[in-house]
Amino acid sequence: MLYIDKASPGDIPYISSISAEAFSSGASLKPIGSNDPGWYADAASGGYLFKITFDGVLVGGLVVFKTGNSTFQLERIFILPSYQGLGIGRKSLDFIFKRFPEAKVWYVDAIPGLDGFSHFLKSTGFFESGFVSGSSPRYIKLPK
Repeated sequence: MLYIDKASPGDIPYISSISAEAFSSGASLKPIGSNDPGWYADAASGGYLFKITFDGVLVGGLVVFKTGNSTFQLERIFILPSYQGLGIGRKSLDFIFKRFPEAKVWYVDAIPGLDGFSHFLKSTGFFESGFVSGSSPRYIKLPK
């Protein structure tokens, strides 16, 4: 069974370790703070930090920021490698889109070299906008 809940301060150290493991393979670039509990604590205080639990195991997390009246940033989503490919990421995004029905625009800046992530974003309705933030291509989703 899949559950997505707001993370508590006690979840942050484990979420940080899951993030570090999830981003340990793939691109040579890692998200800022991917293994820093302080980064996740700051994200939780300035945005929304969710934990993803599958069959009773904490397997991932999501960070979302509201950046305008109806604009939201998916700062990151990560799933432990051993739980990837099970539809957890897709269902987690479905949860987030329903959780914030006021969102008219979602965006995410993808780290270069994470081709699987770009493919995942496209499969969930995001499209590459042509805008680049730093060296990261920006993907946009316009909910219906």
